[in-house]
Amino acid sequence: MGQRSADEEAHRGGSHAPDVRRFLDRQGRLCLWPPAKLGDKQLVLSYLASFFEAGRRYSEQEVNAILDQHSVINDSAALRRALCEYRFLERTRDGTCYWLVAIEAQS
Repeated sequence: MGQRSADEEAHRGGSHAPDVRRFLDRQGRLCLWPPAKLGDKQLVLSYLASFFEAGRRYSEQEVNAILDQHSVINDSAALRRALCEYRFLERTRDGTCYWLVAIEAQS
């Protein structure tokens, strides 16, 4: 596996992301939801979004599996809805397909 960039490491709670680590357990899984502050919520959602690949389409079940893998919160539906609400993920009207929103679109 290749070496991650500092930005990717920060998004994934690495040594460059002390802010997001406040919400993670020792294995890097989300353990606090929802954060009280909007900025913290966006930070956590950005962290979760970093586990999705740009250009790839995901089923609802695949999204839930990724969220369950990176969170001890037993509410993948709430996390999935928040990722869509804050425009980290987009979905089809019927919720059968999800994809990562391009970074340029989030600015």
